[in-house]
Amino acid sequence: MPFGPKIAAFLAAIQVMPNVTRAAQAAKINKSHHYAKLKSSPEYAAAFQDAMQIGCDALSDVAVTRATEGWEEPVVYQGKIALQQDPGTGEVVPVTVRRIDNQLLRFLLERRHPKYREREEESGAVDIHVLIENLNVGRQRVAAEKAQRDAEEKALRDSIGPESAG
Repeated sequence: MPFGPKIAAFLAAIQVMPNVTRAAQAAKINKSHHYAKLKSSPEYAAAFQDAMQIGCDALSDVAVTRATEGWEEPVVYQGKIALQQDPGTGEVVPVTVRRIDNQLLRFLLERRHPKYREREEESGAVDIHVLIENLNVGRQRVAAEKAQRDAEEKALRDSIGPESAG
C-alpha cells in the first residue's frame, strides 16, 4: 500500500464511517496527519475522496432502508418493555412494532427527485417575506380552529347545565 498501514486503516474506516474524527480514532492516527497528507499528496486526496464516497453511499443505503423498511422498536408499557412468548420457539421475547421514518423518506425524495422538491424561486433563494406571511396565516388558522373548538365545548357545557355537573 502506498500510504502505509495506518493511513490505509484510516481510508478503510472512512469507507465504513465517513467521519474524519471517528475514522482517525479507529485507525489510531491524529486527524492532523490526515489533513497534512490531504494537502501534500494528490494520490492520497483522490483515494480519500473515493473512500469517502463509498462511506457516504453506505450511509445513503442505511437511510433508504430506515425510510422504506423501517426497524423494529420494542413496546414499552408502564415503564417496562412488553414481553410475549414466541410461538415458534417458546422463548420470551420483546413485543415490537415496525417503525418507518416518514420524515427521512420525505427528505430523501426531496433530494433525489425534483418533482418532490418544494417550490423555490428561480434563483433557488427563499423569500423570507413569503415564509413570514405563510407562518402568520398558519398561526391565524390555528387560532381560529382553537376558538371554534372552545366555542363548541362551551356550548356543550352550557347545554348540559349545572345540574348534571355535580
